[in-house]
Amino acid sequence: MRVYITGCAKTGTTLLRRLMNAFEGLSVAVDEMSLKRFLESEYDVAKRNAKQIFSIGVDNDFIKEAIKLIKDNDVKILHIHRNKADVLKSDNGYVPEKRYNDVEDQMVKYKKHITHIVHFEELTHHPDKVQKEIADALGLKIKHKFSEYPNFIDVESEKINNGIYELRKIEKK
Repeated sequence: MRVYITGCAKTGTTLLRRLMNAFEGLSVAVDEMSLKRFLESEYDVAKRNAKQIFSIGVDNDFIKEAIKLIKDNDVKILHIHRNKADVLKSDNGYVPEKRYNDVEDQMVKYKKHITHIVHFEELTHHPDKVQKEIADALGLKIKHKFSEYPNFIDVESEKINNGIYELRKIEKK
């Protein structure tokens, strides 16, 4: 199975990629990858790089090519969505409103190509419930509970940059 994680910047794509280590038998890439590079890799799971469908505004030809790759290679798209206001204020306004809106438009228009949508707020409030939904949607077996994050993460393999992507517990509310 190939699972490609998409979402606008600052929606939780890095967290979701790390959480995929909680399932049995998956090889999860640490580096961001284009869809093409992911399909050429040995990994089962990868997070999108910046210029990908469901991540930033891209032209129609790019979208058509991406959808063809998704369909032809039976790639499961795991998309994460987050509240617009929180994304726009995250990291000192890193994400422009147009980028967020472009991703939203793609998500609505091409929703049938997304296997499962994770809502960031639901993930942080009910991590084990969301994990079960992902497991059911993708046919995965749970090895560790999401609520146990980051205990099951190999800290040495992660690239922690100046605390931006530090490993923090998910708060159950």
